[in-house]
Amino acid sequence: MVYLVHANIHDVAFELKVYEFKEKFDLHDKRTIDFLPKHITLMYGDFSEKKDNVLIELLEQINFNQFDVELGKLELFEENSLVSLIKSDEIIELHRKVLEQLKRCGTNKSSFYNEKYNPHITLLKINPMYFDKVDNEAFLGDILNIEEFVLSKKTNNYWEPIKTFSLD
Repeated sequence: MVYLVHANIHDVAFELKVYEFKEKFDLHDKRTIDFLPKHITLMYGDFSEKKDNVLIELLEQINFNQFDVELGKLELFEENSLVSLIKSDEIIELHRKVLEQLKRCGTNKSSFYNEKYNPHITLLKINPMYFDKVDNEAFLGDILNIEEFVLSKKTNNYWEPIKTFSLD
């Protein structure tokens, strides 16, 4: 079973800015796809489905305060994801704590178990041919507050939230 641990973004002004960005650059009709709430991936991996409760118990042991992240320039990620890189020592530390806990659960086929973790927020899926037309500094310097992280699993090609963990 494929799982995702992600920090959700709950900021109406930010969602409006993303919508206006799509309008400004006429991206609505370019087969853009919105999915999951706007989020920062902390871990993506494959665990046994029988481990839902174990994963929850491990993640409940993480104590972490709310924090802010600063958005960077827009980039293309995995060929069609328009992302903003994140500047934040706290997101790196939260990522490390999530991995530290989940390693105790056993084997995980996750690409995030290495030093290549590059925190980012996925804004939307986009046809790469339109990337050169967007303002890659549209979100540069924006600040977002991180209040929680969520454990979700992929079920029938959809992400199903299992448990939300509030930050202090």
